Amino acid sequence: MKSIKQQSFKDFEVIITDDSKINDLTNVIQDFKNNFEIKYIKNITAKGSPENWNEAIKNAQGRYIKILHHDDYFKETDSLEQFVRLLEENPSAKVVFCSSYHVDNEGHYVSSHTLTQSNMRMVQQDAKKLYLGNVIGAPSVMMYHKDLNRYFDKRMKWLVDIDFYIQLLKDNSFVYTNKELIAINIGEEQRVTKECENNAKISIYEHMILFEKLQLSVLPLSYKLYFIKLFLKFKVFNKEQIRSYGYSGNLEYISSIFKYVKLLYPLYLVLKNKKKVY
Repeated sequence: MKSIKQQSFKDFEVIITDDSKINDLTNVIQDFKNNFEIKYIKNITAKGSPENWNEAIKNAQGRYIKILHHDDYFKETDSLEQFVRLLEENPSAKVVFCSSYHVDNEGHYVSSHTLTQSNMRMVQQDAKKLYLGNVIGAPSVMMYHKDLNRYFDKRMKWLVDIDFYIQLLKDNSFVYTNKELIAINIGEEQRVTKECENNAKISIYEHMILFEKLQLSVLPLSYKLYFIKLFLKFKVFNKEQIRSYGYSGNLEYISSIFKYVKLLYPLYLVLKNKKKVY
């Protein structure tokens, strides 16, 4: 909130959607209510992260949507002004992304994230390839036109940002700045990562529903290799295991992959054990 108060660009509203069980935010809102317009929405029943974000988007009245997660903040006093300028100077672009400055829970610098030229070209040519890895970063690095009417998929937790970017960039171009306009608390990000990346139920289920949404007519080699790696990690050798994680969609396109997973699994174990030794 302090970083919002410091922004040079003043034509905005702040929408806070609260999914917590306590009312600590009311005191914070009182501290800033005279500085800018605040719309506070307390969810009576917790909605979960994606639906909580969607609630804020639905209540927004402005031309642009700027997501800013609770542990992230504007790094510069003119960050919001730069976001707006980038969209207004590039009318063909509907989305803007920036580089990010990463800090730990104490606010100390840890690292930076920048979209490389090669990755930028990849996303520009085919945003669906974000399925193979999130090269953009956390949702706080983006701003987009509200009239795109895009919302986060409430079924997801782990791949929700990748899915959102893919849907957002479908038939829409973006502009990018390598300036670090946003500071990301990767302490919180790492917590979610640790919770999800080794959870077979979350990872397999979300990969399946996201791939279904890509609507690819064929399975390119890069995706086949990605699935093989994913299935090796979670010891998935047949369709029944995927069904057990809650996915009920079509699995014919990956049926041929299981034989490679079974064939490669002994080698995978050897390499995994060697890595532990080193």
